[in-house]
Amino acid sequence: MFAATISLTPPHTFDPTWTRLKYPMTSRQPSSCLTIRPAIFPRDKQHVATLFLAYAHSLPIDLSFQNFASELAALPGQYAAEERGAVFLA
Repeated sequence: MFAATISLTPPHTFDPTWTRLKYPMTSRQPSSCLTIRPAIFPRDKQHVATLFLAYAHSLPIDLSFQNFASELAALPGQYAAEERGAVFLA
């Protein structure tokens, strides 16, 4: 599973027609597709946190100066639709 984050600012709004896009992928099976969907909280919280942690560990810096642990604990936090944010999983 992959995650992408988007923070939407006015005048942009979240377009619900984007919630189930399928893109062909190159693989041994020509019928395989990549499905992108918004994360649903709290159901997907653990998946999102795991992906965010993997990203943080891949960086050459420590994100504790940005209160990263608090951000993970507060998911969806600033990524909530009510905050004009979104997290997409693929």
